[in-house]
Amino acid sequence: MDNNQISKFLEFAEKANEAGSEILLKHFSNVRALEKWKKSDDGLVTNADIESDNAIGTILSQSKIRILSEESTSGLNESNLTWLVDPLCGTMPFSTGMPHWGLNIALRFDQRLLLSVVSLPYFSEIFVSILGRGVTLNGETLECKTPTKNLSDGIIGLEIDGGEEWKKLLPKKLSWLTAVNQVNTFASAAYPITQVCQGRLAAVVFYGVEPVHIAAGALLATELGLKVTDGRNNGIDWENEKENRVVVVGWPEVHNQLITRMQSLTG
Repeated sequence: MDNNQISKFLEFAEKANEAGSEILLKHFSNVRALEKWKKSDDGLVTNADIESDNAIGTILSQSKIRILSEESTSGLNESNLTWLVDPLCGTMPFSTGMPHWGLNIALRFDQRLLLSVVSLPYFSEIFVSILGRGVTLNGETLECKTPTKNLSDGIIGLEIDGGEEWKKLLPKKLSWLTAVNQVNTFASAAYPITQVCQGRLAAVVFYGVEPVHIAAGALLATELGLKVTDGRNNGIDWENEKENRVVVVGWPEVHNQLITRMQSLTG
């Protein structure tokens, strides 16, 4: 794929991000007026999610590439390209007026992630990554380093979707938590991944997460030299569109220590 094609695809992604962000910020200014309901999987959704998804889809559909979104799927899979979209990553904090939410758009070619845009609209931060070309934050090259090389000194993000999932994991499968300094949870993927990429968190661990939530952030991370694997230190199969049991994103030293702790729990 040549540079002109990549540039055109990135243009679609950036325009889609802008359209979605505008809608989300409008609704975030008056969250009490949000319409809320539960999806079939009991996940929360709002009219802001749907409006953002529609706006993003309208723009990305012009690329003639299939779109796989958290809220919808459109287009036939006639090529090896697929857009992976989360139009509002962090619906729960968004709906309560907390600002740690974002928007994710990634372009996948077979098993590879080619480009991504991750934005935190409330903070006016837009992260862009292209495979092999690094990461920019608001147009400037992003260069960061690990906040610590020791898991015991690190602040780790932990994302688990819902009380039933916590019941399945507690206590044994989460006993690695006793090896870390502090644990934060945000009910989002975009927010903690960008905090890891900026050297604020040492790592983030996701349980039961689908590719649309983490693909865009995963490319940011790998382009910065971070590791993105499952709980057994295997790479993520981005062609698999189903839920990943465990995904670990982190700075290499801390990531390796996390994986060691997790593997010791399963023998």
